[in-house]
Amino acid sequence: MCSDVYDPDRILHVELEIAPWEWEALQEEHDDWEAREAAGLPLKPWHPVATFRADGEEIHDASVRLKGNPCCSWTSDKLQLVVAFDQQDPDGRFKHLRKLTLDAPPYDPSLLRDRVALSYFRDAGFAASCANHATVHINGQYYGIYANIETVDQELLRREFPDTEHLGNLYKWDYDLGRFRKRNNAGEAADDLRD
Repeated sequence: MCSDVYDPDRILHVELEIAPWEWEALQEEHDDWEAREAAGLPLKPWHPVATFRADGEEIHDASVRLKGNPCCSWTSDKLQLVVAFDQQDPDGRFKHLRKLTLDAPPYDPSLLRDRVALSYFRDAGFAASCANHATVHINGQYYGIYANIETVDQELLRREFPDTEHLGNLYKWDYDLGRFRKRNNAGEAADDLRD
């Protein structure tokens, strides 16, 4: 069952208050990622969010960073964002979620492809993220509409596999390393990646 944050019959309204220099830093990270990479700087560092508001909740210890891989998904002027509630406080959550993934992929200006595909997978009985749309305001200004896609993390695994003691391994593609990087169960072997 999806969280009401992803109710397909509604649009989530998100407000972020970010210090102007932090917002400028995010924009520079987006625009100048190749120079940052050449200098050995992190491409997607976390920035503090002064205030996060959504669904009547207000959170003062959230963080934000760019979403996606700079080589292929940072081709638009619209920043894709991940808002984390557990970076400053490991127990921090918004509606039991560690993160909100606000997606605006340049290959899908309709913002519908992922949402429709994920709904289809769930309806067919497959484990899949939940999704709807969200509007985002930054420092009081409307910034845009996003696909609000459930982050693939331990919360999703627990929701999809509630009776499983061991959730298995979760991997993320590392575009710059050309390989998969383990996201959980860090001490275990990666034998499940091989035939």
